[in-house]
Amino acid sequence: MKIGEYYSIPNGIRVREIEDLKPGKGECTVRVKASGVCSTDVKMAKRGHNLLDLYGLPFIGGHEFSGEVAEIGPGTKMVKPGDNVVVSWINPCLECFYCKKGLTQFCLNIKDTLIQPAGFSEMVLIPSYHIETRLFPFSKKTPFETAAMTEPVACALNGIQIADITIGDTVVILGAGFMGMLLLQLALLRGASEVVVIDSVEKRLQKAHELGATKSINFKKEKAVEAVMDYTKGYGADVVIEATGNIEGYRQAVLYGRIGSTVLYFGGLPKNLSLDIDPNIIHYRQIAVKGSYSYTIKTFQGALNLLENGKIETEKLISHRYTLDQLKDAIEKSSQTDSLKVMINME
Repeated sequence: MKIGEYYSIPNGIRVREIEDLKPGKGECTVRVKASGVCSTDVKMAKRGHNLLDLYGLPFIGGHEFSGEVAEIGPGTKMVKPGDNVVVSWINPCLECFYCKKGLTQFCLNIKDTLIQPAGFSEMVLIPSYHIETRLFPFSKKTPFETAAMTEPVACALNGIQIADITIGDTVVILGAGFMGMLLLQLALLRGASEVVVIDSVEKRLQKAHELGATKSINFKKEKAVEAVMDYTKGYGADVVIEATGNIEGYRQAVLYGRIGSTVLYFGGLPKNLSLDIDPNIIHYRQIAVKGSYSYTIKTFQGALNLLENGKIETEKLISHRYTLDQLKDAIEKSSQTDSLKVMINME
């Protein structure tokens, strides 16, 4: 079987063959069918990541993937060969301090539960004690590429719930990348009446309109803060979501909201940055500043339900498809502004 792995930073990516995986007692193997390339995969390749610090190199990435149960070991009862499943890359122990708080994405035992090989491989092995909590079956009617979007939709859903958008809210989203497009759709599902999307790539802003954005702003062509204030009659938005992963976006986010608004920092940043904003803006305008990271078991299941029932558009967001042998090209393409979602299609 083939695996795609990082072997050095920056941009050390290779595809090689290893022995086929065989399930032991109570285990199963999943044949990967579709695997999405995430901005995290790009960050790993270009500048490293805390997961690489934790696990070391070589490391097999790919955490947005779906597939088909290939083989089961003796005594495996929860699944059978041919079942379509989404695999949760990170599996919480359900017993540590944070798991008991419902913050399963911060599981203290993550180092013992991460899958290797992961989505950038033809096959993954699911240990017996992970089958019940890590595998999420889905209908044969749902395409593998759609199901592979469960993880990013789950992350976006986690953010939307933390932002606590309510019916009739005006929401500003900074960034019209793939995650921004998911956040846009979920904000509308949550009841937002107006969603303003800010970016500098016209094709992405056009796509945002197709998905329901009520206004788009190209920050290279107009003053975005002033444009939002004009649009909201001088008040500002109820909720602001920073989804660029850019420190300047973090600085500006607090300027788009009304008094009593919520600002959600969703996009991840490089290490060793500091945020210099006027604290008086937060204090005297009573702004709630929140962060969002990864997904929980609950948002993962919720995301899959939304995708299976056609509530989230994903097909229009897939801009490029590659084979596993083209992994390095796929990751490079995912870093470019003419892409939205890059998929590794194993078929």
